[in-house]
Amino acid sequence: MAEAKVVTFTYQELAEMMVRKLGLSEGLWGIYVRFGLQATNVGPGPEDLRPAAILPVLEIGLQRVDEPSSLAVDAAKVTTNGPASRKTKTRASMDFRPGQRVKVVQRGTAKVGGVTLTDNVLEGATIVRKNPDGTYQVSLKGLIEVPGAEEVTMPAGWIQPL
Repeated sequence: MAEAKVVTFTYQELAEMMVRKLGLSEGLWGIYVRFGLQATNVGPGPEDLRPAAILPVLEIGLQRVDEPSSLAVDAAKVTTNGPASRKTKTRASMDFRPGQRVKVVQRGTAKVGGVTLTDNVLEGATIVRKNPDGTYQVSLKGLIEVPGAEEVTMPAGWIQPL
């Protein structure tokens, strides 16, 4: 059985984790990303070179912000409520039942049955069971023709109701 190698988080989930890690208890805090810029020439050979830009991520962190957004969280709510008292469930905390048909939105790359898949959407996958670590065994039978990919482990964040 193939196991997912990538787990993703929303910007707000990342901001919550960083607020908790830093022990912040007040203010709006949003995700901060600092990019670098490098230039190079790329191409298959010397006669086909083209200028290109490389944008590496140099830093990821938090910055204090004035307005709520999809990148920000209120530190007072994060530290007083904690993850257990959220009013709404995130996709990663939804429970799916065995036999339920779902949509799998795979982000990034994952090895499935010896094949590397990148950014796929598979509608009609079937939940087999929930694993103790919060991941799900999902049947992809009939959706993907890769030996060993009939049943795979998926992070809950990739699974959505149909």
